Parts: sequence; C-alpha cells; structure tokens
Amino acid sequence: MSAPPALVVPARSPQREIARIAVPVSLEFTLMLVLNFVNQVVVGALGATAIAAVGFASSLTFIVLLTLGALGSSVSILVARAHGSGRRSEMDRTVATALMCSLALAVMISLPLSLFAPGVLRLTGASAGVVALGTDYLRLSALALAPSVLGAVLSGVMRSLGHARSPMVATFMTVVLNTLLGYALVFGLGPFPRLGVAGVGWATLLTALLKLAILLFQVYGPRRHLGRALEGWAWPQGWPQWKTVLGPLLILAVPLGITELAWSGGTFLTSSARG
Repeated sequence: MSAPPALVVPARSPQREIARIAVPVSLEFTLMLVLNFVNQVVVGALGATAIAAVGFASSLTFIVLLTLGALGSSVSILVARAHGSGRRSEMDRTVATALMCSLALAVMISLPLSLFAPGVLRLTGASAGVVALGTDYLRLSALALAPSVLGAVLSGVMRSLGHARSPMVATFMTVVLNTLLGYALVFGLGPFPRLGVAGVGWATLLTALLKLAILLFQVYGPRRHLGRALEGWAWPQGWPQWKTVLGPLLILAVPLGITELAWSGGTFLTSSARG
C-alpha cells in the first residue's frame, strides 16, 4: 500500500508578505498624523486662536517625535536581523538598550519643553494669543513624548517579529479614545471637567500612556503571545556588549533622525514664516 501524498502548504507570495507588513505600517503612520488634526478639530468651537495654538504646539512636539522615532526604525532593523539569525539574547539586549536610550533622550527634551513652554512658543514666533492658549497644551503634549517615543520603539519591535497589525490596532484604539476623551475634557461633558484647550493635552498624554501600556504588555507581558520571540528584559553586560549594541543602534538611528529633523523642522519653519 502506497503512502499518502505529503501535504504541501503553499508559500505566500512576496507581494502578499510585503502588503501584510506595509499596509498596517502605513495605516499606523496615517493615524498618527490624524491625531494632531483631530485635536485641532476638537477645539474648533473655541475659535481660530485655539486651533492655531493646538496646531502650533502639535507641530513642535511632532518634530521631536519624528526625530526620536528614528530609534524605532533603527531597532526594528537590528531586531529583524537578530530574529532571522535566531540570536534571541542579542534581541533582548538590543530592545532593552533602545528603550532606555529613547526614554533618556525623550525626558531630556520633554522636560525643558514643558517647563519653558511659553518661552519656546514665543521663540518660534507664536502670537501672544497663541502663547496664552497653547502653553498648557504644549506642556502636556511634551510630557506625552516619552511614552510616545517608547511606543514607537516597541512598534518597530513588533513589526520585526511579524506582528505589524498589533501596533496599528493599538494606535487606532488610542486615536478613537483620544478623540472622545479630548472632546469630553474640552467641553466638560458628563463627569468630566471643562478644561478648554488643555483638555486635548490631557487626552493626548493619557492615551499615549495607555498605548505604551498595551505595547509593553504585548512584548513583555506574562503571556507574551505576540512578543514570544523575546526571552525577556536583558541589559548588556560590560562595556564590550554595550559597544556592540549601541554602535549599530546609533549608526542607523542618527542619520535617520537628522533627516527627519531637517524635513519636519524645515516644513515647520516654512509654515510659520507664511503664517
């Protein structure tokens, strides 16, 4: 009696594999752009100055987010290489180092930006009315930079591990929640206080923290069903390992960050000059 024929599993086409990653990534970045626009729409009823204040402050924080977000692109490349080679301990060290570097850089920028928000707005050419309305929003959105940058790093890790849809879903959920919470806090709906322009700032901060919590659970949570390729948190041991991890991370991230800074900063300066 002859053996039954072996089951042949059809391989996915390269085009399908590319679309499986590219489509969620494109949607995620689109949703990030939509978030700033939504915040301006929410405060639309408060007048043109409120819209300008939110738009002005959002542009400043978005420049920082894009620049530091280069670490997310860098770590995704390194994690993909290590994952493809089966070097799990290297992945653990790379992700942990990238998260700590991102946190340190984000705090170094966000704290001065938050503490000296009125001066920063004046320095960039904002009018007195925009400074008055935009100060609280800039302070809160600056504090949201740290969780947002950490989220960008974790999103890059998830994509490299083959789970591009997970950060997209987390981003979609937080954008929807940000819209609802921002509207409630701006106008004081139900049990929420009426905070005006600062309301969308609080919504941005709270939803950034929520997204970070979701991504951390997916990567490092007890089940780790999405980030199962990682063994856990691991620091580089000694300077040779630090050098091995930091060198490639910064070599990739610095040019990307400079490019993003030049593009977004130039766009902001051009828009400000026209305004």
